[in-house]
Amino acid sequence: MIERLKAKESSVVRVANVQMRCEMELLNTPTTHEPFVAPERAADFLALSRKTVLKLARRGDLPGHPVGRGVRQMWRFCLSELSRWLECEAVKLDQPSGSE
Repeated sequence: MIERLKAKESSVVRVANVQMRCEMELLNTPTTHEPFVAPERAADFLALSRKTVLKLARRGDLPGHPVGRGVRQMWRFCLSELSRWLECEAVKLDQPSGSE
């Protein structure tokens, strides 16, 4: 019983460490000369609709860059940031639930 708890605790710590690393990578992404892509291209890359991509970006759940200061901002995305975001989301999905 104790060994199972230690194994489960180790798994949770490992997942937490990966999540923290992913979040730090998203925050500390170095500036590159990667071109920005339009929401349509980001949607194709993520296999989501354009509308969902924009909704997630506006909520701050998806890494995106608003362009302009008006009421209607244009959004642009970096595919490398979206790729890292996908990796982090996959780790979150692999995290064991607390209801066992």
